[in-house]
Amino acid sequence: MSPALLYDITPRAGYRITGFSLAATVQGTLVAGGGDAPGFAFNYITLSYQVQHPHGAEGGVLSSNFQQEHQMTLGAPLQWLDTPSGFHLSSYVNLVANGGFVPDPAGGEPSWSQSIAGVTMRDVTLTFTVSPVPEPQTWLMLLSGLAAVSAAALRSRKRC
Repeated sequence: MSPALLYDITPRAGYRITGFSLAATVQGTLVAGGGDAPGFAFNYITLSYQVQHPHGAEGGVLSSNFQQEHQMTLGAPLQWLDTPSGFHLSSYVNLVANGGFVPDPAGGEPSWSQSIAGVTMRDVTLTFTVSPVPEPQTWLMLLSGLAAVSAAALRSRKRC
């Protein structure tokens, strides 16, 4: 199975998206069937993202052959997403289970013992980091302050 989500993201005026994180709790089930020819079970899950923007990024995280519950986390800093962007999230799950072969001791038909492979995902959380973009007046005040400090430093040098 490979579900995918596409979000269209437009930051509010004066803000930009500078990062994101995606977290999910996953749990695997692996039971290999027994017998003279034992079976096997395998599970595999990936979470991936792609940002559709000139400063876009992509990446993913993988977990395989797991039985315990654990946290999968994916995230990245993003460069200046201050215009409409597409954010594509997807996951891919692969499960393989092959039963074990059990011969009949009385010479009858052999049987198979069941193998099980599974993955569950819950508590999926997508978080974006947003920061304000300085307004032109802020830059002007910063440059004016630097100019005033530089002028004062030059004046004090001339006096010495």
